Amino acid sequence: MNNLNNRIALVTGSTKGIGKEIAIKLAKNNVHVILLGRTVSALEELSDHINDFGGKSSCIQFDLNDLNEIPKLSMEIKKRWGKLDILISNAAYLHSLTPLSHLSEKDWQLSLNINLSSNWLLIKYFESLLLKSDSGKAIFLTSGASQGYRPFWGAYAISKAGLDSMIRAWSSEMEKTNLKINLYDPGATRTQMRARAYPGEDPQSLKDPIEISNDILKICNKDFVKNGHRFEFNKVK
Repeated sequence: MNNLNNRIALVTGSTKGIGKEIAIKLAKNNVHVILLGRTVSALEELSDHINDFGGKSSCIQFDLNDLNEIPKLSMEIKKRWGKLDILISNAAYLHSLTPLSHLSEKDWQLSLNINLSSNWLLIKYFESLLLKSDSGKAIFLTSGASQGYRPFWGAYAISKAGLDSMIRAWSSEMEKTNLKINLYDPGATRTQMRARAYPGEDPQSLKDPIEISNDILKICNKDFVKNGHRFEFNKVK
């Protein structure tokens, strides 16, 4: 997709699973990818891989639970690039599955901070950078747990439902701008998080994260103009 040349993308949770494959896919399409992750060695390994095929990336060690750092991150990106073309919010926290009354206060707070509050701060401090792009894109990965009844998924389901509602509000506010904002539900995918939630499941029966990256690439295309949608795997049109 030639219209992605030289665009700047930020991918949270970029060192493994879906986030890693999204970062690689964007870099292979000439996007400069800002890699966010908690582990320096994993960031460097991914950056080296991107460099090996001629892609461009920048590594930032970052913990989204540290909410006070998000404004500083936006200022650094503004200083270096002056804008942001693509925001991929992929990072998430899943606690041990347990009844709500058994959930620890730590897991409750981590779930709200990483799955919900950090995303509000990304909106608050990155909106102006995304609006400086001629075709800004913001994509937030959500989950089927945000809908219906999910016993034992407590804080994760609640925070993802809050994310869905927040993104619907933001996309409505930005409707008359060049910024297009959407949710994406990957469904059952071969990731470490999925393995923890369903330890008895055969991982080979699940889709590969690479397949998700193909969908995300379509939404990142400058010609993709849909806004305020909640897409599911293989239904991006």
